[in-house]
Amino acid sequence: MTPAPIQPPITLGQFLPLSIARMIWKRRYLILCGSVVLTAIAGFFIKQMPNVYRADAVIIVDSQKIPEKFVSSTVQASLSDSMSAISQQVLNSVKLEEVIREFDLYPVERKTKAIEEVVAQFRKDLPITLERSFGGGKPSAFRITYEGTNAQLVVNVVNRVADMFVHENRKTRESRAEGTSDFMSARMAESQKSLDRQESNLSQFKMRWAGELPQQEPALLGALNRLEVELQGNREAITRAQQSKILLESTLRFAESSLAAALRSAEPPPVFQAAQSRTQNSEAISAPVQLRSDLLRGRLATLRRRYQDDHIEVRRLRNEIEEVVAEEQEAAKVAAATVKPKTNASASQPVLSATVSPQLIAEINRERERIANTKTQLELIEREFEAKGAERQRIMREIADYQHRVEVLPIREQQMAGLTRDYENTKMEYRSLLDKKMSAVMAADMERQGQSERFTIADAARLPEGHVKPKRTVMVLGAALGSLLLCSLIGLGLELRKNAFLGEWELPPQVRVIGRISYLDQRTMQVLSKTLLTVALLVQTQRWSS
Repeated sequence: MTPAPIQPPITLGQFLPLSIARMIWKRRYLILCGSVVLTAIAGFFIKQMPNVYRADAVIIVDSQKIPEKFVSSTVQASLSDSMSAISQQVLNSVKLEEVIREFDLYPVERKTKAIEEVVAQFRKDLPITLERSFGGGKPSAFRITYEGTNAQLVVNVVNRVADMFVHENRKTRESRAEGTSDFMSARMAESQKSLDRQESNLSQFKMRWAGELPQQEPALLGALNRLEVELQGNREAITRAQQSKILLESTLRFAESSLAAALRSAEPPPVFQAAQSRTQNSEAISAPVQLRSDLLRGRLATLRRRYQDDHIEVRRLRNEIEEVVAEEQEAAKVAAATVKPKTNASASQPVLSATVSPQLIAEINRERERIANTKTQLELIEREFEAKGAERQRIMREIADYQHRVEVLPIREQQMAGLTRDYENTKMEYRSLLDKKMSAVMAADMERQGQSERFTIADAARLPEGHVKPKRTVMVLGAALGSLLLCSLIGLGLELRKNAFLGEWELPPQVRVIGRISYLDQRTMQVLSKTLLTVALLVQTQRWSS
């Protein structure tokens, strides 16, 4: 029996590519058959996998319909900010749970998991991505995507979520616009109260210090000038009255001297003196004498040198002169009629005409009339003195009052400046708030009517024509490659376990190959020996039979 050849051990250094190829070639049938079987099994399971469909909708930001110069929107938020705010409202647990129950999503998971886990899974399966604009600027649209095994169901889910985004965006914008309008209304109400309070303070200040306000300074200075002129006229009138009084007092003394001389010339008896005394105590004759008319004419000449003929004092004095002249003429007639001697009712009084000449009696009567008229004029002058003095006191008081008002004008001006400044600031604030409130109201109306910037579904979800998962061709190719690799590894493992010498390339370079003998294992040698023995027996038998 031929001994088995010595098999050199294979080391790491001998694990060469030709050795690997030799091992694969030796196990080629096993590798091919195993790869085909595994690929078929994998293909069967891949074919049984359900189709997954994808639907998506694109929502763009539709610009405002009304130009900004006419109505400015009070909601100023970028797409990313709006997305952050609206996503929190649309993708909250309550609304997503409503969508899940509405479309009966995740039926298996709802039986085995909590609803919070199912909602989290749905939120994860519903990605929302921002779309870049064509110019590469800020995002102006976003995409909602959902995948599922039912094509119509995924379309309905995506469209439902897109509608929720559009509705929530409009609701949010309306709420923000109305909130801005309400805020401006509240601020305007507060500003109006402050404005009313400032107006009330300013009005009370003007009513309290009426006549001392800065804007009344020209009127105050004009009144002071008028009072100065009036005071000057009063002083001149007092001066003229003093001169007239001195003249009348001189006239009175002269008339009394003339009367005393006439009485001494007449030398009337005691009875006549008593009658004369009674006559002097009778009521004074009110008719003016010639001296008063002359005095009035002198005053008129003085006034004409200072004033025009249409001045009120000139006209009054001229009228008074006319009245005095008329009274003078009447007095002359009366004097001519009363030159008769006056007798008393009693028998003891003598007749004056019997002892005194008529000329003397007329002279005595004239002198008495002059005295009476002069005293009357003195009384008028005294009254005029009192009136002018009272008028002077009044003028002085008014001048002092107006001077005090002018002196306190800087204080009132400073006080009023503070009130006016506060009032004007509050008024400007109120007007500004009123304009802003009107803009906010128009912006809110624009939001309610859908004329402002809003979300619009540019591309609604449509029924997909094909599935996106699984990629069966790719998966089958991958399964085939994996099966081939796996079977190759199995074949290599089996050959490595045998630890067989594969070829001369595994020998060291210094070893010289003399010949090649095919490798036969012990069992093959036994079969080959039996075969050769049988053949030899057959040949020997043939020889013997011949």
